Amino acid sequence: MCRRCISETYDPPRLLERFAYQTEVTFPNRWSPLRDVRVPDVMLGLNILTRVLWTVGYLSDYRQAFWQLAGPLMRAGCIEEVIHIGLVSHHLIQFTREALQGSEEACFYSDPNRASPAGV
Repeated sequence: MCRRCISETYDPPRLLERFAYQTEVTFPNRWSPLRDVRVPDVMLGLNILTRVLWTVGYLSDYRQAFWQLAGPLMRAGCIEEVIHIGLVSHHLIQFTREALQGSEEACFYSDPNRASPAGV
């Protein structure tokens, strides 16, 4: 049951659907301090954006679901949101897949020395 819950919760289209909701409803209400934007900041942002678009938007098997969300955001100039969604969703999807394969603990709080029950 735990595996099914994790699998369904972090299924890429479902996860990105929740990010779409957050982008529309939650993100606009975030507090963002004003700050000077410098050339190194822009260069770092472009570097991160390039890596996100390459890794998630081109190489991943869930790129179609990513682009359904990221495409309109990019056209609207919501670059920060695309970076955030790409980074976090990729991490969650990879972690979930590793946990379901048994190469990663599904819970950070579990005792690594304790044997798991049969079938889990």
